[in-house]
Amino acid sequence: MRHPERAARCGKLSSKLGAELPLLADRLRVTAPKGARETPRPWDIMGAPEPTASETRVMLGGGKTGGRGKDEALVIFAQELWQLDPDLARPEPGAIVQPASFADEAPKFLEARYGPSEIAAVAVADPELHVFAAWPRAAELGDRDSAVVLAMIASMSDGSLVTVSFHISPALIKHASGCTDVAERVAASLLTGPRKLERGGGVKTLRKFAQRDLTIALPPDHVLLEKPGPDFDQYEIFKLRPLSLYPGRLSVVLTQHPDSSPSEGGVEEAGTLLGQAVKWRGERGARGGLLAALLPVPGASRWFVHVLAHATREPKYLDEFRKIAETLTLTP
Repeated sequence: MRHPERAARCGKLSSKLGAELPLLADRLRVTAPKGARETPRPWDIMGAPEPTASETRVMLGGGKTGGRGKDEALVIFAQELWQLDPDLARPEPGAIVQPASFADEAPKFLEARYGPSEIAAVAVADPELHVFAAWPRAAELGDRDSAVVLAMIASMSDGSLVTVSFHISPALIKHASGCTDVAERVAASLLTGPRKLERGGGVKTLRKFAQRDLTIALPPDHVLLEKPGPDFDQYEIFKLRPLSLYPGRLSVVLTQHPDSSPSEGGVEEAGTLLGQAVKWRGERGARGGLLAALLPVPGASRWFVHVLAHATREPKYLDEFRKIAETLTLTP
């Protein structure tokens, strides 16, 4: 980092480093300032909270308002990207984009997400982590309720990518330089944790209905994320591809209160789920699309399975995700 020797101070917040904290369900570890604690983002009661395997939010300060108003807060925010280092994973011939090296793609990604920045490769505590950091040219709120003072994209030893960013509340904008120094000190402590992504594919059990398991078969380099909701279970399936080739996701929702309103768009396609005929409805386009199907779970009173295939770059991924959905099986 740029100024490891500088005395760091972020407003009235503690700058003394304390305990080592896990990020992303222990995919990473970081030594945070004393008093920092994990504080998940608020979530819509009609949806599902984001699991710690997908994102982790650690807050220092915040007061009663969580950093709004006059309360000072520094937030460490880690996210899985569900993408791969292009130095270690190449796309198939004919892919819509052929990413260059990680050294080329990482700065483009950081500027696209965090705005105009000073960007450089940096060393952290774990030499196995390949990290690029971005220092935004100005700590500005814009239309957000916090400002970014430092952001990093890290390539893990298996080639998967994560981000770790540092945000300050409006009350700390005038102390942005000192908060950047604290963020650098914390960032320098970044280590790989023991948890690995399960990328091998295979048959995964989603839920048990009476004496039967609902399973799905994943190809290699697909990751399953469980998101329990208040009265439903949601499962997200991500296809891992090189940076800048994010294909979308497949969502499987198990619910007793299905949304039976028709999907937007005029596409209707015949298909099969759990051995029964279904209609996929939605839209297709040159850049992807969204198709959804709804079906009662056979033999499970009042339960429905709602499947959504969402492709964001290429329409062919709608068919790939539908093919995965067709492997949904209720074991005898």
